[in-house]
Amino acid sequence: MRPCLVVAAVVFALLSGALPAAAADTAVTVATLVETPRGVVVRRSTAPSRGAAADLAQQLRRRPDVIAAEPVVSVRALGDPGRSHQWGLDRLRAETAWTHGDASGQVVAVVDTGVDGAHPDLAGTLVAGFDAATVGGSPTQDLHGHGTHVAGIAAAVVDNSVGIAGLGRRAAIMPVRVLDADGLGTSDDVAEGIIWAVDHGADVVNLSLGAAERSSVIASAIRYANVNDVVVVAAAGNEGADGNPVTYPAAEPGVVAVAAVDRADAHPSFSSSGDWVDIAAPGVDIVSTVPGGYASLSGTSMAAPFVAATAAMVRARHAELTPDQVATVLVTTADDVGNAGTDPLFGAGVVDPVAALSSAATPEHEPACPADGVPSAGFTDVAGNRHEAAIDCVVWRGVARGATARTYAPGLQVTRGQMASLLANVVEHAGVTLPAPSDQGFDDLAGSVHADRVNQLAAAGLVAGVTRNAYRPGAVVSRAQMATFLVRAIELVEDARMAAGRDAFHDDDGNVHEASIDKLAAAGIASGSGDGTYLPSAGVRRDQMASFLARVLERFAAGGRLT
Repeated sequence: MRPCLVVAAVVFALLSGALPAAAADTAVTVATLVETPRGVVVRRSTAPSRGAAADLAQQLRRRPDVIAAEPVVSVRALGDPGRSHQWGLDRLRAETAWTHGDASGQVVAVVDTGVDGAHPDLAGTLVAGFDAATVGGSPTQDLHGHGTHVAGIAAAVVDNSVGIAGLGRRAAIMPVRVLDADGLGTSDDVAEGIIWAVDHGADVVNLSLGAAERSSVIASAIRYANVNDVVVVAAAGNEGADGNPVTYPAAEPGVVAVAAVDRADAHPSFSSSGDWVDIAAPGVDIVSTVPGGYASLSGTSMAAPFVAATAAMVRARHAELTPDQVATVLVTTADDVGNAGTDPLFGAGVVDPVAALSSAATPEHEPACPADGVPSAGFTDVAGNRHEAAIDCVVWRGVARGATARTYAPGLQVTRGQMASLLANVVEHAGVTLPAPSDQGFDDLAGSVHADRVNQLAAAGLVAGVTRNAYRPGAVVSRAQMATFLVRAIELVEDARMAAGRDAFHDDDGNVHEASIDKLAAAGIASGSGDGTYLPSAGVRRDQMASFLARVLERFAAGGRLT
């Protein structure tokens, strides 16, 4: 069961104009995410000034039960007035996409200014929501209009003879109010809204809001969403012509950041840009619902729900995909516009629902290990181990074996020599013929039972020495090194580069193996430790390695490559 989270901080909806400056001598709220026996909760404290709030937050972060603490951060909603028709659905080939699937059964949380529950074009689409912005307030009352506009783009009712159509046909909308009637709010309310949505069944969270200041409390709430299998989509911001600052939470790891395009697939000057932008969508003159009728607005706020709706359709068809895998489907199937390849204006290109739904299709295949299980390897030391099924699978496949006839030694760490033998077994199971063993110049392999395998893999380009003449077969392999070894093996077998992954973890920045780690995360092979970390320097235990190898084998089985 998901732990309950309660939050605290300051936020507002992203419209044109600068964020309000914090008063120097007024009381400041400090938001703290605390781990308690009841679960994770957000608590609020008050300090007399911004400086005192920063000091208090620093003190709170030293407590072992505190996940994050900070003075609250302001955010805003993203949108500008305009007038047009629904060209965005034409650009994204909505009707063609619906022949491949819709968003039935999916819940899109619109974390915003609320959603007008009485609008006829949203009738029947709303599920229970939450108001974090106002005590006793209603999430189905939208005094600003921004959240209702976003909701209509994502999931206005199709074919009801009323108004417009939303891209996420048959999706449900969860209204979560975190911004007030002026489109303003605080980071604590945004984080609380995200956590509430996750705890109450959201499949996708749309954040058409942001700020130039990063909030660790919102970042922690996003990691909570990702860990609990929820896709998070955020608008890239509307400050492209006003200094172009990095926009948060769009730039956070675990978020699909969405820029805008106009009718000509050109970059509108307002759309923020940077290497953190993942994808683009229509965001100029977008007609959608507002309280009491319809309006045309422009902004990356309008672009984000097109991507959220596409994510919902992909998840409806393939519920087994993780949030990172959904993000990978979106960016690898995007329609490349602008400069060839990924660029800071459009990311991977304009979201393509038709291609995403087609690409996400998973053909039937014989699994790497039978769905009804394989014979138990009979090891006396793995009963109840969470990796027991994977251990049985890799042993049954002949990829790994026990430490003795009766034991597997699941807690022992894998060495670089053992890693070479395991990798060699995996690629050979996928039909690869490795070079015959020959001396590759390593002076420290004499007497090692893994010497032949090390030399074979080195000749194939899968492993390299720690130095030119030393492989260090007895050294423990780190989780970061393992990621690169596995990526090289997969790319050798598939004769293609793995899809580049998004920044999946916050503790591997600058690590030489970061790109490999992100590729494994995008492929669903690595999931980290559950708190947004990967622990790249930690050693890999034998039981953990079994799960990694089992996932690689399943990938090869899905591609018809296992022999």
